[in-house]
Amino acid sequence: MKKLFLAALSLAALLTTGLISSCGEGADNKGKEVSGVDKEIKTPVKESKELKIAYIDMDSINSNYKFSKDVEAMLKAKESAAQTALKAKEASAQSSLKAKASAFQTRAAKFQSDFQSNKITNQAQYEKEQNALAKMQQDLQETEAKLSGDYQAEAAKLSEEYQNLLLEHSQAINDTIEHFLSLYGEEKGYDFIFGKSKASGSVLYSKPSYDVTDEVITALNKRYEQYKK
Repeated sequence: MKKLFLAALSLAALLTTGLISSCGEGADNKGKEVSGVDKEIKTPVKESKELKIAYIDMDSINSNYKFSKDVEAMLKAKESAAQTALKAKEASAQSSLKAKASAFQTRAAKFQSDFQSNKITNQAQYEKEQNALAKMQQDLQETEAKLSGDYQAEAAKLSEEYQNLLLEHSQAINDTIEHFLSLYGEEKGYDFIFGKSKASGSVLYSKPSYDVTDEVITALNKRYEQYKK
């Protein structure tokens, strides 16, 4: 009995030791597993440094950049020329319609006068003149429709040309500004250059000391004048 009791104690001790060892290994593995997950999901901390930032007033850029001003003047001239061309086309159409309407009214008045004064003596003559007037009226209506359609088509064409020109030059202005700022920012060592305007709320507050608008405008205009030469 004593031997069996001692054997049971020995077995219990072995099991206990194994269990403790197993738990210890589990705890170690668990700790390593959590540490590995943390390493994967945590963003590595970079050495911090002070950011160098600046901003420009885009409204001031658009108002004082000579390229923008030249494009604006060119577009106004194009718009004025288009309006002049449309007015000339409208005047020509109205003149043509007025002449046709006047001819129709004159012939219709003569027909009525001849009929009332018995100058039209037979049915064939009456029908012939009536058909002629109907044809003139139809021609007048068709001419009016054609001239109206031509005018609208010309207006749409000029509008499309203007919009394409506006888009093309607006893109060119933006490209020159963005290209210059990429060179300017690199040269000055800026981390960010923000754009501020009344139409955009991207910059709600900024200290005047970060404003480099005047410097940028001066440089942009200098580059533009060199390009124009």
